[in-house]
Amino acid sequence: MIVTSENMCYNLVGKIFLKWSDFMRKRRNYRKRNNDFKFFVIGCIAIGLFLSIGYGAFQTDINVNTKGTIKRFTVTFDPNGGLLDTSTKEVGYGSNYGDLPTPSKEGYTFLGWNGKNLFNEDEYLLKIPGAVYENGYYVFNPYNAHKLYGFIGNTGAYVGTETININFDDYEKYTFSMLGYSDLSISPDIYQSIFIGFLYKDGTVRYNGLYGATEIFRQITSDTNKLIDKVGISYGRSGGKVHMKYIQIEKGTEATAYEPYFITKDTKVVQKNDHTLTAIWKENS
Repeated sequence: MIVTSENMCYNLVGKIFLKWSDFMRKRRNYRKRNNDFKFFVIGCIAIGLFLSIGYGAFQTDINVNTKGTIKRFTVTFDPNGGLLDTSTKEVGYGSNYGDLPTPSKEGYTFLGWNGKNLFNEDEYLLKIPGAVYENGYYVFNPYNAHKLYGFIGNTGAYVGTETININFDDYEKYTFSMLGYSDLSISPDIYQSIFIGFLYKDGTVRYNGLYGATEIFRQITSDTNKLIDKVGISYGRSGGKVHMKYIQIEKGTEATAYEPYFITKDTKVVQKNDHTLTAIWKENS
């Protein structure tokens, strides 16, 4: 049973007041009504102080069991061809990963651990000419992104000069998601727009777009029985910039809680299950 910290506190309040009421009911040797009232008020104040001090103890993670302990999961470390002394670790949902092992691989440099997010935002978005990371967003001109990773509408034609290198398993479903907003375009009341999409090996494409001054969430899931060739980022109108964050590509049919590409000791655990972290390597030149 999953309960919230608020529910735990409410249950405690109810139990305390039931005990207090029962005590008052059984108390028989009343001398003066005023004294009883004062006694009752003092008791209520004491209960209130206890709750105000103790409530913080319940402000842990919302994913707790009935005993109030954080749910814990097993992380398996996949060295991805390297050598590793520690193969597993227990982590608490909503807590930081804490210390992580460092694998080794001859001829390679270890870059870090990767979980469910296959899209390396820094590697691909900061490569766009003029792109910057500010106030938690990747900010860039969509047309510049289109020149690197662009595709043409429903035709599925890839026109980018570079590729977002992700190895997709055949016939698996993947979800591409992002959060963001856009600036006004050249024309009044027309906003810049950007599209994310899957390009299939049969030459077709599936995509979804983001536009408007209000921050919105967008996701697109690959089609069943389609082989993904690559993913693309394209644009709708010229002028203005887009502001994007929490860009994620993951296995499955729905977007789940955002997780950065690289998992560090300070990364919060957002996966509610046993899961694997895979070592990312760079070959030495």
